[in-house]
Amino acid sequence: MPRTTKPLTNTEVERSKPKEKEYSLSDGNGLTLRIKPNGSKPWLFNYYHPITKKRTNAGLGTYPALSLAQARSIREEYRSFLAQDIATGT
Repeated sequence: MPRTTKPLTNTEVERSKPKEKEYSLSDGNGLTLRIKPNGSKPWLFNYYHPITKKRTNAGLGTYPALSLAQARSIREEYRSFLAQDIATGT
């Protein structure tokens, strides 16, 4: 049975503090918030590239300029684009 990831909450995102080493919080379906030691929090979308056949990260923006809801919306747009590319074979 596939492992499921518990979706992030706004509170978890707000309260995430920088540590000595970089760490990530996953929202599922490829959306990750990376917390860096300098305090920046970039959103990343990790996906399987249909042409290169490799895992790739796309930067979406940084928190708090890009909220959790906005990042989820962009993730869904990217997922629909990827589904179209795979379906058409381009």
